[in-house]
Amino acid sequence: MASVSRILFFLVLVGVFIYGINFWLNNKTYTFDADSVAEISRKHVVTAKTAGHEAAYRKVLDELRRRYPGHILPDNDLQWVFVNAGGWMGSMCLLHASFTEYVLFFGTAVDTVGHSEYVLFFGTAVDTVGHSGDTIHHLAGDATSVQWTAGTWMVEYGRGFIPSTLGFALSDTVFGTNDFITLFYTVKVYFKALLLEASHYMVYLDDMGGQLKDFFQVAFTFTSKQAAVVADWMVKKASWLATVSAQKVNIAADLTVKHTGQAVDFTVRKVQQASSYMRKVYTDYTS
Repeated sequence: MASVSRILFFLVLVGVFIYGINFWLNNKTYTFDADSVAEISRKHVVTAKTAGHEAAYRKVLDELRRRYPGHILPDNDLQWVFVNAGGWMGSMCLLHASFTEYVLFFGTAVDTVGHSEYVLFFGTAVDTVGHSGDTIHHLAGDATSVQWTAGTWMVEYGRGFIPSTLGFALSDTVFGTNDFITLFYTVKVYFKALLLEASHYMVYLDDMGGQLKDFFQVAFTFTSKQAAVVADWMVKKASWLATVSAQKVNIAADLTVKHTGQAVDFTVRKVQQASSYMRKVYTDYTS
């Protein structure tokens, strides 16, 4: 029972992890979009036909850098490496990679055929033939065979949880060709791309931190000024209340002195009258 509970717990964790990844992928903002990458690529198809694919790639690379500054690897980090996956062989040059996107140049100088990669569900058996400038989509859940003739060169954009594709991308290299030098360069350039993305977002966070700092400084200055105004108003009100209170006390004191004097005069008169009356009574009695 304990082992069954652990297996169930593990399956629940896997399910929660997959759900979390899917939720993240469906709700995050992406840097690139397939239409823009396809548009840039199609603009330079003629260049590939007249001046060769290298000249076309250079124009595509320059335009990607202008449109997505800070997201494309610099020239000294660009490197063509072999790709062995799904039974086919080609070459790639990675331009951008993160945990959810990648952009690369891909091509082959020889005829090659293999598997596109199986993702979650079975694919269709519909034949798709691509020509220069065409865009071919491999959606999540598709799986099919692929074939490229010699001299096929393309710009490839992928979106999804990229680490989940590394098994397909590297398994032939690890267990088939044993080309560990290519494996090293592939992993190296991928991590360079991840570091570039991390540095880009660190700069973004730093800028955002500076903006927050400026905001709080302005807010603090405003609050300080408002506090000074309130304090000045309170001092003025306190002074006014003190003055009014002092005036009230003076008036009360004057009234008290006045009434006290009147009371004393009244008392003195009454005492004098009583004294006169007592003397008169005494005189009448003794005479």
